[in-house]
Formats: sequence, C-alpha cells, structure tokens
Amino acid sequence: MRCRARCAGPALLALAALALAAAGCDLVDSLTPFGLGSRGPDESGGTYSGSWKGTTDAEGEVTFTVISSEVNDLLLTHTLSPCGLALEFSFSEPLPIEGGEFSGQISLDPQGQATVNGRFTAAGAASGTYSFSALPTSAQCPSSGRGSFTAELLPPGTPTGDQP
Repeated sequence: MRCRARCAGPALLALAALALAAAGCDLVDSLTPFGLGSRGPDESGGTYSGSWKGTTDAEGEVTFTVISSEVNDLLLTHTLSPCGLALEFSFSEPLPIEGGEFSGQISLDPQGQATVNGRFTAAGAASGTYSFSALPTSAQCPSSGRGSFTAELLPPGTPTGDQP
C-alpha cells in the first residue's frame, strides 16, 4: 500500500503529460507561463507579435506589425529641415527578426534608397536608426538624411492610425 501512495503522484503526472501530448499540446509551451519552460521571443514572435507604433527624432512616426518573427508593413515618416517637406518610407517586404534585430533597404525613384535598422530593446519596446539618400528635392531641402526612432507594442485591438 505504501508504494502505491508514493508512486501514484508520478504516475498521475505521467498520465497527465501523455494526455496533453495526445491532445496536441506541447508540454514545454504549456508550462512556460509558470516559469518551467523557456521560449525565446525569436522562435514564434513571442513578445514581439502585434502592432507597434512610435516616433522619429524628425517629427515623424513609425508603425509596423510583427507576425511570425518578421516585421511587416513598416512605415516611417521624416520631416526635412528647414523646408518642412514630409517624407514617407514604406518597407512593404517582410523584414526577418534575428537575434532581436531587423534591417531592410528599399529603392526610391529615381536612384535613391532608404535603409532601416531596428532592435527590440525590452519587452514591448524597440528602437532603431534609418537613413535615406539621393532624393530629388528642391534647393532648400537636403537630398539625404538620417534619423532614429523608438516604438512600443500596442495593446491588442489598438488601431495604429493608418487604417480607415
């Protein structure tokens, strides 16, 4: 009798684990909220997943969405000084997140380009830099520039402002 009482606990735990596995539940993922498993944010998007919104140091905004460890639809605005011309850079191709960082480059008409480099700095926070060059502008506006941005993860269901 004594053995049954001591063995019943581990046996029930093993049966519960088998039942979870049979139901298609990953035991490590199931235990993660309790601190018993570990999953880095890169593996599934983790804490990165969702809509992000922030500001640039040039009176602009940055918005993007993270899905499946990729930054999607990154939109960045920059106001040129001293002319006040507002520029908008749209990175429509997904940017992979590797080691908590992402980067991308787009071509601008006729021969310009824009680049972005970002890093997820803490739970729900990101920051980065961007640059652009060879833009066709007037004599009062520079044809190249750079800036930085910060962004934060929005609560689920919060509109980013670029939706109708």
